[in-house]
Amino acid sequence: MTILRGGTFNVENTRPPRVVLGEVERFMDRHRLAFCCVQEFKMYRDTFEAADWCRVFAAPWPGKQGRGDTAILVRPGVPARNPSYGEFGDGWVTVEGDNHVPPEVPRVTVEWLRVASVHMPTPITWDGPNRPPEGPPERVDDYRACARKIRSFLADEAPRLAAGDWNEPPRTLGRWAPGWIAQQVRGQAWPTRKLAGHGDIDYPVTNRFVRVVNIGKDLDIREGSDHEPVWFNVERTR
Repeated sequence: MTILRGGTFNVENTRPPRVVLGEVERFMDRHRLAFCCVQEFKMYRDTFEAADWCRVFAAPWPGKQGRGDTAILVRPGVPARNPSYGEFGDGWVTVEGDNHVPPEVPRVTVEWLRVASVHMPTPITWDGPNRPPEGPPERVDDYRACARKIRSFLADEAPRLAAGDWNEPPRTLGRWAPGWIAQQVRGQAWPTRKLAGHGDIDYPVTNRFVRVVNIGKDLDIREGSDHEPVWFNVERTR
């Protein structure tokens, strides 16, 4: 089977764009990544689109102030086709009292794999397996809306992967949680097993046609983000 190398990195807002550009490039170079899902990306987008070492797949700018929080970076020369974009939910009020735009989930096919970049709302909690999510109603509403679409995305009869900042560990099995979504599509949520920094809320979830054969957290490439980049190698199961 052909191994495809990917990653995910919440680069964190409000940092110098050239610093973020350099650390993402080093991360992708070090692990020879074909693609990387990124979150909190909006203020860095112009800098990355001007670079010659990656292609940016993100929702179009016009008419949407919040567009650009999530994206997928793909190396030049790596086949990438059929990009699509969508807002899942209708937005919510943050813990600081600000209005947050609906989550965006860009998708693109990289070689043989359909990839989605995910950034889920927080804070949400669950009482136990199959229990519904609990939290501020607007955030629960958008988490559930986003989770439904991701479940539908992963339910396709073809290799699919959703990676990003889930704001919840992969072991959570409450209804609409990442682990529950993976169960519903007979797939898996893949932990990194290293709990440094934000621990285990950044990771890939795959359907039954994809498996992660190696995964790790890069603890060296970190100049200000409170999330550590996660790399993973995947292959088709059939």
